[in-house]
Amino acid sequence: MATSAQEKKTDDLVRVDDAAVQLGIKVRTLRNWILSRKIAYVKLLDGAVRIRQSTIDKIMADGSVEPLQLTRKKPQRANILTV
Repeated sequence: MATSAQEKKTDDLVRVDDAAVQLGIKVRTLRNWILSRKIAYVKLLDGAVRIRQSTIDKIMADGSVEPLQLTRKKPQRANILTV
């Protein structure tokens, strides 16, 4: 049971491998989400990455992750001349 403010602050942080298990995805997939900023994360002073339990719960409740807003260009059609 968390008693100090510091323990309460870090109480809801989950390791990447444990978060991947909870989400039912591969660790590599979750790391890709982190690198592409598709999921919120916390980077600790020692460089370790953690995911908030509330973020995991939201993804599981929603059943989805908010995608980045990417703009896609329409593919150009090739001009083919027939003789």
